[in-house]
Amino acid sequence: KVLIVEDDAAVRFALEDALEPMGIRVVARAAFDEANAELSGADLVLTDLVMPGVDGFGVLAASRADDPERPVVMLTAQGSEATAVRAWREGAYGYLRKPFAVEELRLVVSRALEARTLRAQAFTSRVERVSGKRIVGDGAPAKGNTLLNYCGVYSDMIDYTVDRSPHKQNHLLPGTRIPIH
Repeated sequence: KVLIVEDDAAVRFALEDALEPMGIRVVARAAFDEANAELSGADLVLTDLVMPGVDGFGVLAASRADDPERPVVMLTAQGSEATAVRAWREGAYGYLRKPFAVEELRLVVSRALEARTLRAQAFTSRVERVSGKRIVGDGAPAKGNTLLNYCGVYSDMIDYTVDRSPHKQNHLLPGTRIPIH
């Protein structure tokens, strides 16, 4: 799912119109207050930089706090090179200046979603290698106390992995938001 946070209704519509033919489920909201409830289920966030209330940097910070691995692409008509550098330093995946070509948007979105998928697969591979056990799942969110729902990794598997790791450190588990016992 791609979450769009854009205060301009015409731009929101154009973004939805550009992404839906790619087979991507799109949720578009006019402000972060409306989008916040949708954040946890998003695989990618596209956000305008300049908006009333919470601006794009606020959306970026909230997204990274919720899921540090989720890519965020900043969109702006008023940005500068310094703003783009700040966005990347704060963890944005990409930065597009308006107006942008539909193909440019689609390329950035497909690359961001592919990068997220590859990071999840690499994480799963590391857990399997360290634990010596194969993780099998359909990719659906796991129920209960989970570390990364999008990987379908159960906390007991993570506990097993960390407890038996020769280093016993959480550096194997980037983005941890729950305590590992």
